[in-house]
Formats: sequence, C-alpha cells, structure tokens
Amino acid sequence: MKSIFCALLLLIILPCAACAALSSLNATLISSGGLIVNSERSWQESDYSYGFITGGNQYNEGTSDLVYLTGPGNSRIDSRESTNHTLDNVFDSSVVASTSGGYAYAHGAYMGDQQPAVPDLECSGGNIMPQEDLSNDDDNTFKTYVKGTNPSYQTVEVSKYGVGQGSYIESDIIVENANVTSSTRGEVGLGNIMEDISTRAMAGFNKSETSLNYDKSERNHMGVFGNETGAGQIGIDFKWRDHSHPYGIGIDEGEIYTVNITNST
Repeated sequence: MKSIFCALLLLIILPCAACAALSSLNATLISSGGLIVNSERSWQESDYSYGFITGGNQYNEGTSDLVYLTGPGNSRIDSRESTNHTLDNVFDSSVVASTSGGYAYAHGAYMGDQQPAVPDLECSGGNIMPQEDLSNDDDNTFKTYVKGTNPSYQTVEVSKYGVGQGSYIESDIIVENANVTSSTRGEVGLGNIMEDISTRAMAGFNKSETSLNYDKSERNHMGVFGNETGAGQIGIDFKWRDHSHPYGIGIDEGEIYTVNITNST
C-alpha cells in the first residue's frame, strides 16, 4: 500500500510593527474636595481586510470603562490601564480607590470573539496533491482530507459599580483575546458595591459532520450593602478561559485522515 502525502501551501502574513497598538496610562489623584475619573477604551480585530463587518471570519472585540466620582471629603484613586496589541489583544486595568465622602463608581469590560467554520478539505482540489487510489480492487476508493474546524462564538461582560459614602475598592481586570480575569475587593460604609458577570459560549452548530454541539451561558449578580450597623465587604474572583474548542471541538485542525469509499457494482 502506497503512502499518502497531502501537500499544503501555507501563507503566513505577519502584521507590521506599525500596525500594532501599545498604550498605557498611570494616574494618581488625591483630593479633599472631590475628584473625577472617566476612562473608556475599545478594540477590535478581524481577518477580513475590508472592515469589521465580518461574514464568517475570525473576529475579536472588546470595550472597557472606568468611572469614579467623589464629593467633599478625603479621597484618592490610583489607576493603571494599558492596551497592548503588538501580538495579542491584551487589556489590563487596575484600580485602588478610597473615599471618606460620597462616591459613585463603575469599572468593567466586555469581550466578544467568534471563530469561523472551516470545512474539511479534500486533498484533490486546488494546489493539493491529487489523491491516489490505494487499492488494487476496482470497488474501493480511498480519499484523503485535511480536517477543518467547527465555528464558535463567545461573549463575556464584567460590570462593577457602586454608590454611597465611605468606601475602599480594589479592582483588577485583564482581557487577553478570549481570556478574561477579574478580581474585586472592597468595603463600603454607607451604600453598596455591586458586580454583574454575564457569559455565553456556543460551538459546532452549523457543521453537520459532528454530533457534539455546545451551548453555555451564565449570569451572576452579587453585591453588598453597608449601613449604620456595619460596613459591607466584598471579595470576588472570576476567570474565563477561551471556549473556542469546548470538549476538543476543532482542535484537530490540520489533521489528515483517509476515508475508504466502497462503490457497489
């Protein structure tokens, strides 16, 4: 039996350094009369060269926001934010804030990611080496394929917010492509600190070759309140790891396999 070789021509295009985006902001604000911070960022990336309205193309996007307002009274905020798109879509935000007076606070991020469906490619078309018949029998035909991938879609949204008087807040958010990590620590004397986390992941639904499809969604709403009887304290850690290939769907992209087709006479 002869060996089968499938010749694939791969063209790898690396983005130029001028196309990469790297920015950072470090700020410390201290006041006894009140302070204000408002920061918004967004990013998107697609393998479609004509814009970001994609039709079955790989696509990743994200947005973030930070708002911190205080009234009269001692207050301080140390914030650090950076976006690094030299290699991946990476957003990193850290906040440490405290106030003895009134405050309003919001910190959050959103990530959306979709991967296209890649059909199995028969090794007899285009620039692929023609498939040979491996059998001496006339009623057997062997065909070789390069396995494709299933499509996937996922979103993650983390929203943190609060309003009241007298608080201490530590918040960290990291978004790296389709990976999201968040940490929250806080205490409020009079008022509240809240957090909402929403996630959704789907994969495999428009590829008929597989019977393993995947759908997952979650919604978490948490919060604490402080009043005259005592402060409210909050501690939340959240981690989301890329769900493009749940249960191994799609991770065998590029695998070569052979199918024996028997023709009836």
